[in-house]
Amino acid sequence: MKLIASVALLAVTALGHATDLIALTDQEFDAQFVCPEAMTNNEDRQAAVHATIVWAQAQHKDWTEDQFVAYRVALLERHKCEVTLQHMRESAGQ
Repeated sequence: MKLIASVALLAVTALGHATDLIALTDQEFDAQFVCPEAMTNNEDRQAAVHATIVWAQAQHKDWTEDQFVAYRVALLERHKCEVTLQHMRESAGQ
C-alpha cells in the first residue's frame, strides 16, 4: 500500500491540492466525496482512489489494508454508489 500511496501522492500533488486533501477531517472528506460512476473518465476515477489512499494514510496511519477497504466500502454505501459497489461485487465473485 505504501507504493500505491507514494504514486498517489505524486498524482495528487501534481493536481495541486495534496496539502488541502491531507488536512481534511473524516467528516470533511466524506462531504467532498463523489461516487466514481459520477466521474466522466477512468483517469478521474483512478485519481480519486489514489487521493483516498493518500488521505487515509495521512489521517489514519494505523489503518491496515482491510480497515482501508472497509472504510472505502462504507463510504461508497453512504453515498449510494450502487454502480461501483456492483462492480466490486462482480469482481469479488470471479
